[in-house]
Amino acid sequence: MGDLVNKGNGAPSFSQNLTEVLEHRTEKNLVVLVYNSLAWQREEVVNVVVSTQEVEVTDERGNIVQSQINPRFIYEENDEEITVGNYTLYFLVSVPPLGFSTYFIAFGKRASNITQCTDYGDRLFLGTNDLAINLDENGRLSFFHNTISGSYISIIQDILMYDSYEGTDGQNSGVYIFRPNGPAQPLSDQIPASIYCSGDLVQEIFQAFPSSESATPFAYQSVKIFSSENNGTEFIEFDYKIGPLPIAGTGRELITRFTTNLDSNQTIYTDA
Repeated sequence: MGDLVNKGNGAPSFSQNLTEVLEHRTEKNLVVLVYNSLAWQREEVVNVVVSTQEVEVTDERGNIVQSQINPRFIYEENDEEITVGNYTLYFLVSVPPLGFSTYFIAFGKRASNITQCTDYGDRLFLGTNDLAINLDENGRLSFFHNTISGSYISIIQDILMYDSYEGTDGQNSGVYIFRPNGPAQPLSDQIPASIYCSGDLVQEIFQAFPSSESATPFAYQSVKIFSSENNGTEFIEFDYKIGPLPIAGTGRELITRFTTNLDSNQTIYTDA
């Protein structure tokens, strides 16, 4: 299970910590075991994909666990619109040090935690008490705000595409070799189709980026902000779904580029 994420207090996410999540399906229930490989208690929001909104989560004592249901959106080529596929169930877990906790997902229950979703308007403010981002009238990130530090950071995001280099000098663009043929170009000048969903555990905006080369979008993005009340800290998470890319004689390299007003003195930090 990929998105068991918490970046608070310097702790890596569950998925980065050799966490094992074992799912055992029964006729009407799903049993989820969440293992904590770290030496301290962790309370985090995790998620699983389900096929219905009618679910309820309980712990091993039978207590109802705080949860949230978000639609998983897909783009219908025939209708040229975003529709609902299946659903993502978010729920709050508490896991002891070097131990595991068991949670039960019961299907067929009328849930009261279904997220309300709306179409994106002219502008969108996505955030909670401590952290916020703003999207401008073109559906792009425009600034980041940390209310604890009081900092405002201008941040513009672009989805761009390079043509891959294919020459005769023996070094083409390929696996582990990024060699573009010229500068990156925007996918199109159209505004991405966007849907905003808000709940107690997570706020999310789903975007489908149009392309001038394809009738169907091939770049999708989900931006989420998790509540600090449940995760210990707030953070922004970006998820992408890419492809298939249109091929026009050469390969393609798709990137996302963030342009900010940070004065980093040309210092780059990486986890690589």
